[in-house]
Amino acid sequence: MTSYDSLIKDFNNLVVELEKLNSVLGNLRDLIIRHWNELKGETYVKESLGMRHYTFPTNVKLNVLLNEKLPHEYALPLLAGFGISDLHVGSLLSTSTPDLKLISSMLYVIGSLMNSRNIIAYFQPTAVIRSNGELSIYYHMALRGNNEVKKLIINELQIKSMPLSNVPEYLRQWLNNSLSGGGLSKRLKKQLRIIYYMVNGFITRDSVFTWFMGDGVLGHVGRGSFDVGFSFVVDPLVRAFMDSYLCGLYGCSGRFFGSSVAGGSEHYVVCPVKALVINDVVSWVSRWPKYGLTGRVVKLVDAAKYSTPCLTYAKYPIINILGHDLILRKHNVGRGWYLSKATSDEKSAMSILSDLKNAGFNVNVNKHGNMLVLYVPIEDTRRVLRMIGLYERFYGSRVLPSLDDVVKVLGGFRVRGWHVHVARGRNGRGYEYAEACLLISLGDSLMARGLRDELTGLGVRVRKVVWGTVIVCSPEDRELLMRALTLLVPGNG
Repeated sequence: MTSYDSLIKDFNNLVVELEKLNSVLGNLRDLIIRHWNELKGETYVKESLGMRHYTFPTNVKLNVLLNEKLPHEYALPLLAGFGISDLHVGSLLSTSTPDLKLISSMLYVIGSLMNSRNIIAYFQPTAVIRSNGELSIYYHMALRGNNEVKKLIINELQIKSMPLSNVPEYLRQWLNNSLSGGGLSKRLKKQLRIIYYMVNGFITRDSVFTWFMGDGVLGHVGRGSFDVGFSFVVDPLVRAFMDSYLCGLYGCSGRFFGSSVAGGSEHYVVCPVKALVINDVVSWVSRWPKYGLTGRVVKLVDAAKYSTPCLTYAKYPIINILGHDLILRKHNVGRGWYLSKATSDEKSAMSILSDLKNAGFNVNVNKHGNMLVLYVPIEDTRRVLRMIGLYERFYGSRVLPSLDDVVKVLGGFRVRGWHVHVARGRNGRGYEYAEACLLISLGDSLMARGLRDELTGLGVRVRKVVWGTVIVCSPEDRELLMRALTLLVPGNG
């Protein structure tokens, strides 16, 4: 039977390079999960927020080596960003998280600020079982800082002695009322930390990167426009102070945060500063060790490649093709996406039209009042998205059946003939479109339905069966079937 002490003996006092820390902690996590039924009797158990927390009694001590460090001038604001999100800065630096990349990033910044190559860190694993029975492993990490880190430690005396010239009148009254109420709650301590860091200038635009790593939130990703914000719970007056301070950094007039969701704990950044915030986060990614890039940062970078901030929810992504910005819209009958552009500048419209047609794309132009509206049909839009590597983002990735499998299915039916029919129409917006469909004639409705079922079983998308004819309109499926039919029924295309 495995005990916790025997399980951690190969990990305790281990010397590990920071870039390998994720692997080491991941291995320990996997061992705990594998032997969970044997180990859970050695834990302390408590209930919290509908979850059960099983904490192991012994820490794992690791000597973490840093082979690279940040320039010193960035380390303090980056650590301050962690300090107002997931990192507690006190006599010990500590955090509790299942995110190993977040832990590695924190140690990267802490080691850089301490100007230390060696960091002694203690990790206490906690198993968390959610209401659905899912088991995950959190690590409570703790370590000691040096005098550089102590700049970020706050106490009541420091709060009271903050320079009043940097604190607005309404916030002074809030501080007096908060500090006269006895003990400081966890929520109040975090608010005081935010105020202290901002008043003393520890929070800069660089801090936004690590703040987002810990408490960042994304909204509507994958739908063209997207929101970016931060998760925190503060009193209204503290929120007003944060708005004012951050607008000072970003040059916005009015408020920095706009709408709030999730019980008022998620605060989204307003336009146009949202684009600046996203750019600040993305600009740090190329300078950051890959082992420290958390999932939310990767998602933000990914979203920024194909989505445009500061569009309303009802609008869609702007796609740059051949130097022209076109809007990618969802077809109103759900058949896919199409590119369009509305402009009153006839010269600009003709330039786009010419460039796209010279590149081999079909483009229609309609006039609505004083506006010229360009429309790229769905199939040509698919070609554009493939060309710029965004097709899977909007249509998803599909694994089509092999040509041999399709030939085998078609070979079991008597195909009388086949051809491609191009239908032209006009949608509700007045755009003309063309749709090409493959018609496979079998001359018998029962046989046609049988072929439809066989093809569908392979994963081929069949539009419908009409009077003994199987109709396939999806471009990928149509092309695959045409290749197979060319081998079986030559000369009928």
